[in-house]
Amino acid sequence: MLTSEEIKKAARAFGADLEGIGSVDRFEGTPPERDPRFIAPRARSIIGLGFRVLRGSLRGVEEGTHEVRFDAETIEIVREVLEAAYPQVRFGYNPSLCGAACQRACLSHLEAKGILTRTFTNAFRP
Repeated sequence: MLTSEEIKKAARAFGADLEGIGSVDRFEGTPPERDPRFIAPRARSIIGLGFRVLRGSLRGVEEGTHEVRFDAETIEIVREVLEAAYPQVRFGYNPSLCGAACQRACLSHLEAKGILTRTFTNAFRP
């Protein structure tokens, strides 16, 4: 079983600026679509990772010149998410990834490698 310190150490190694583990009970009373227990009813904890977004990366949005595409930074974030999910898979857990674009990219990559299938939504040991 993974300890919280092992998870946090792996998150820092993969470039997370913030990491934390909390109880899913904190979502009590929130709408189902925002409650992790909606997709993982037996989950007891939630892992949160934060990555610094430098102000310069938002200038295009501020100036109205933003163009949607997968740039080097987006690809790097997807890589970091995949690397962060791998230790969970290795220890028998099925991670639930957040963010629609990230989730689609990660799922395709993990399926291609045969690591996960589309029925991965249970974030607990089977």
